[in-house]
Amino acid sequence: MPLPSGADYDIDLPGWARLLAVLAVGVAVSGLADFALTQAGYPNLATFVWASGYAGTIIVVWVVWGQHLDLVGDTGVGHEADTEENPHTDDGDRSDPY
Repeated sequence: MPLPSGADYDIDLPGWARLLAVLAVGVAVSGLADFALTQAGYPNLATFVWASGYAGTIIVVWVVWGQHLDLVGDTGVGHEADTEENPHTDDGDRSDPY
């Protein structure tokens, strides 16, 4: 009986699980490489590897998940203020109740 290979398992992870896996691997690999290089006596290289690992993780997350987000604020449509329709914006002479 042959052993099953990785191709025999068709596991489709949800998007949130893939995102967490990419973040965990990116942070873990960067941190472990930083630690190993610092202990080996290469603190400058360790800092570079740590920074590029985090930056690479951020770029991968943006390209895969964040690029398609619609990051648009309020356009102001439908929020026009007319003094006739909105009596609370008129500049009439009102006494301050306080």
